[in-house]
Amino acid sequence: SILLMLILDCFILAISITGRSKDCLRTKYPKYSGVIVDLYYDHFLAAGFSHYSQVSLQQFSEDNYRILKDNWNVLPPRVHYFLPFMMERNWLLNYATIEGIGNALRGLSKRVSFENKMDESVYDLQERYEEFEKDFSEFFPELVKFVQMKREAQ
Repeated sequence: SILLMLILDCFILAISITGRSKDCLRTKYPKYSGVIVDLYYDHFLAAGFSHYSQVSLQQFSEDNYRILKDNWNVLPPRVHYFLPFMMERNWLLNYATIEGIGNALRGLSKRVSFENKMDESVYDLQERYEEFEKDFSEFFPELVKFVQMKREAQ
């Protein structure tokens, strides 16, 4: 159907945009370029949250932490471990700052059992900020369009 073709086109475009971001990092972070780009994009979403939502990032964070706490008994054990830290340090809100994303990248770097240098990738974000921001600005509307079309297809 035409709708399924449009969904596929959006998906392919989104993959090519994120691929462009990953390519910038792949040499230095071959195993983790995708994870790093995901966090970069989280930063851009949080930093520009008011463009995408009528709810403030603060309210969104509080609402989501409450939902997670209300569903504590169905969350996996590893979420039980990090959720209190996530809430205490308000990761979702702090993703809006370079310092917050740097903290997240340092935390991830420590949890990986081998040399990864993810903690250094915050400097790559700072050096190529506009480039990654441009990729995100192209990607996110495609993601929104993809989700909307996927809902229509159901």
